[in-house]
Amino acid sequence: NGAYPHINNTPAAEANGLTAFESTGFSVGTNNWVNANSATYIAWAWAAPSTSVNTSKSIDGTSTYYSVDAGFEMIKYSGTGSAGQLGHNLGRVPTFVVVKNQTIAQNWAVYHMSIGNSYKFRLDDDRAKYDWNEWDNSDHGTDYISLGDVSGVNSSGNDYIAYIWADVPGFSKFGKYVGTNDSQGKFIDCGFRPQLLILRNNDGGP
Repeated sequence: NGAYPHINNTPAAEANGLTAFESTGFSVGTNNWVNANSATYIAWAWAAPSTSVNTSKSIDGTSTYYSVDAGFEMIKYSGTGSAGQLGHNLGRVPTFVVVKNQTIAQNWAVYHMSIGNSYKFRLDDDRAKYDWNEWDNSDHGTDYISLGDVSGVNSSGNDYIAYIWADVPGFSKFGKYVGTNDSQGKFIDCGFRPQLLILRNNDGGP
């Protein structure tokens, strides 16, 4: 279905920064988020070669890329305005979900298994977790994610992209820990050496 345009880390709607995905890499346009003069960038990429859309649930994806082995799927869908389930293909219960409204300016909605289905984060600000209806206060399943009827994830007539991850032993892990403010630090056992680490304070702050 062509390249997914770049979406920046603000509430802004979709911006055309990535111009093409190819077999050996990707192309960028002139947008400063991805290609400012003399700026240095880091890109993280997941191989997601499968494209069969799971249309067995109440909310249909229009296109998808996924890898069961990597535990990652990216689904494009149109909101319905009614709470329901969006089908995925991972065969595992998702542990981390990020959804972005492509149509209008809207904060990135984030689900993490450690805070449960009644809460969300905003990816683009430093608010603590808070109670909202993005996930319909319902668990995700091995072939679906639950979506509420709010504009952050499921407004009628709006287009969205959902990024979905599930734990893969030895490859990826999502969890939580309690800080100690100890000078010796805190050791978190992932079972492997991470190449990408994302940390977020549940109680507010970056």
